Amino acid sequence: MKKLKKIVNWTIWSLLSLYVAAVVLIHLPFVQRWLGSVVAGALSTQLQTDVSVGRIDLGLFNRLIIDD
Repeated sequence: MKKLKKIVNWTIWSLLSLYVAAVVLIHLPFVQRWLGSVVAGALSTQLQTDVSVGRIDLGLFNRLIIDD
């Protein structure tokens, strides 16, 4: 039982740490530009037209806000 509690605790803290790291990284300008180019490429392929995305922000409740 003690080992199970330790595993669950470690898993929860790991997931929380990964989420916080992703939020911090998304606020860095070069990561926003890189994500913008990835999203623009995916949208260009899907819509079969030219798409440009300036930057991507993380909004409230895990919404992605695409600018430019």
